[in-house]
Amino acid sequence: MNYKKMYLDYFGLYEIDTIWDEYEFVVNDRLVISENIHHIMHGASKHDNINNLMALSYDNHQKAHAEILKRDYLKKIHLSFMFQNPY
Repeated sequence: MNYKKMYLDYFGLYEIDTIWDEYEFVVNDRLVISENIHHIMHGASKHDNINNLMALSYDNHQKAHAEILKRDYLKKIHLSFMFQNPY
């Protein structure tokens, strides 16, 4: 299964739905549109599971890849987002 579809299915979303940036939602209590589904632990398809996939805006996705936003920190944010499930 495509990892983006996996993310959408988990939250009961469709491609036409608005997807929120998890970092902004949890940390800054803001609704910012996400353009990317990010692998917290980068890359390979073996990491395609919902616990490793988070929605991020373009800017936050760039920060994640530059490791300005650290993986362990993003993991905690993602788990909090999954628990709160704003959808």
